[in-house]
Amino acid sequence: MGSKPDRLPTAVPPHVLERADVRMALAAHDFGTAFHLFRKWGGISFRRLADACGIKPDRLGQIEPLRV
Repeated sequence: MGSKPDRLPTAVPPHVLERADVRMALAAHDFGTAFHLFRKWGGISFRRLADACGIKPDRLGQIEPLRV
């Protein structure tokens, strides 16, 4: 069995998690904004983010527009 990579390709890069706007969204449990910022600053595609979260892309599409 091979070793797992340290970071999955869909993992949010550390520089994104360090951003104040991302930290505020996560602290507020504002996942619509967090998902948007992950995609914006992390370059993660809509489908890959949905897959990483274990949800369907259409569900992610319902959550993300709820951001303020």
